[in-house]
Order: sequence, then structure tokens, then C-alpha cells
Amino acid sequence: AGFSGRTTVADWTSRVHPDDLAPSAELREQQLGQGDEIRLVYRLRDAQGRWRWTEHRARVVRDGDGKAARTAGVLLDITEQRAAQALAEELSNRARSALEAVGGWMYEFPAGSERVVAKGATSAFVGAREVETSHEAWAARVHPGDRGALARIREAARGTPGASLEVEYRVRDTRGEYRWVRDRGVLTPGRDGGPPVWMGVTIDITDQRRAEEGMERLRTRLDSALREIGCHTYEVDHEAGTAVVTGEAAPFWGEGFTGRLRDGEWLEKVHPEDLPRLHEAMDRQGREGGPLHLEYRVRDAGGRWRRVQDRAQVRRNASGTRLGMTGVI
Repeated sequence: AGFSGRTTVADWTSRVHPDDLAPSAELREQQLGQGDEIRLVYRLRDAQGRWRWTEHRARVVRDGDGKAARTAGVLLDITEQRAAQALAEELSNRARSALEAVGGWMYEFPAGSERVVAKGATSAFVGAREVETSHEAWAARVHPGDRGALARIREAARGTPGASLEVEYRVRDTRGEYRWVRDRGVLTPGRDGGPPVWMGVTIDITDQRRAEEGMERLRTRLDSALREIGCHTYEVDHEAGTAVVTGEAAPFWGEGFTGRLRDGEWLEKVHPEDLPRLHEAMDRQGREGGPLHLEYRVRDAGGRWRRVQDRAQVRRNASGTRLGMTGVI
């Protein structure tokens, strides 16, 4: 810090940051009253006039009467360490704010511990933004049918660092209503030789689940309506090489049909005399766009030829690349 081999106490203290001088002196007196160990953290001005964070560790040397005669110790420059800690805290706060914006929170617990610390958007569930609770208390809020998910988390926390898990379960909020959450966690190495720590992120996905359930109900209704009128829809994904069929497809594929085909499998059922015309229509649609509207013959599950009407539209991405087709037969 710019000192030679010796210096005075006054010269030393003149280099300590004004905001740290009184607190450091007070802490030093407290520590001297409790034993022979001194540990202080303060800012010290270096030879270039910059403030550097310093950790001061020392041991008191006493005289024959037990009075403090001098201290011997070391100074550690921890400026970079403090900067890294500040950055980590800032990133943690940003992540916490982002999680709160989507109804989520972070939590952690050491492997084998009964205590869990959570920070974030937990107010809707426990009435506070930061909470320390037990596994048992949290499990009491989880839907009885989903408590196996928590058991899986605790089991994963007994594994080796790097183990991860994602589960979904329902949690009772402060109004007594159950809400769906998605819980993702990973077992991280312990700090300073301590036990591994399970760190996780939990996000409220109730609205997403409700939307998915609503879509499933709509699909079920559509499937029933299509069956009533003897139609089925299809969606071809060229990249995946598959086609998903919904509705009255049993006459063509049999009662055990799963609803999935490989891309092009439908064309194998088209009458040979109609296939060139269908290929031509599909190629034209791929080049020019617009809907496909065509009638042709298809062999059903019993080997008979049935005439169908096919209406479809090409799906493209933003750059115009053809992704697949969606249609009704």
C-alpha cells in the first residue's frame, strides 16, 4: 500500500476510508474484549490513491500481565473478491426480479437439511417474499396427490453434485386454492467443504396449464364434431417427417390407429391414377401458395376405394420456407 518497513498508527489510520474508520475501531475493541483474534474488513488507500478492500487478520501478543502489547498479522487485498461478490449479488437480484415478474422464486437447502430458504414471488403462497421453512411445512401445502414430486426432489438431493430434476405439482395458496408450479433444481457442490446444496427455481404455471387444458377440451370437441360428419384433419411436419391425424380416420387406418403417420404415408393409399394429379397440385401449391382443393380416391382399411375431398394450406416460416401442411379430409 506504499508503506516501507515501518509506519506509525496515525499514518496507517490516515489511509483508512473515513466511512470505515469508526466502525473498524469499534469492532476491534469488541474483538479485543472477547479474545486474542482480530478480523477486520475495510477500505485502504493504496499508493496510487485508489481505495482497496482489505481483510485484516491479526493475533494479539500480550505481556506478562496479560495486557495487549502488540499485534501481529497479515493484510489481504480482497478488492477483486468483493467485486465478484457484488456482481454475483447483482445478478442474483436481477434473476430474482425476473422470476418475480413471472410468478417464480428461488430456493435452496443443504443436502440432509430440514430447512428450506425461498426468495421471490412466494407471497401468494406463504404471505412473504422471503421465507425459511421446513420440508414438512411446505409439503403440507402441496396437493396430497402430488407430494411424491417433493419426495423425488429430496431423493435427488441425496445424489452427487450435478444431479438435476424437473417436476410439476400443485401448491395451496393463501386463499386456499391450488396452483400449478414447475420446479427445476440441481445439486451443487457444497461451500467451503460443506454438504452439497440443492438449488432450485419454481415458477407458477397455473395460467399455462389452464390454457393447455382449454386447448385439449377444444381438440376433444373438434375431434367429436369431425367424427360426426365423417371427416378428419391432418398436420404434416416436413422437418420431423410425421403427420398427426385427428377425427374419423379409422375407416382408412383401422380401429387401432394411433393418430400418427410418417410423412408421405398417406400418399401410399392414393389411387395410382389420381396420384400424379395430387403431386402436381401439391407442387403448384408449394410454388405459388394458396389453398389445395382436390378430390381423389383413397384405399380404406378394408381395401376398398373411397372418394375423398382434400382441402389444405401450406405452412411457412418467416423466410418463406415450407414447413408442412394443415388440412381436412
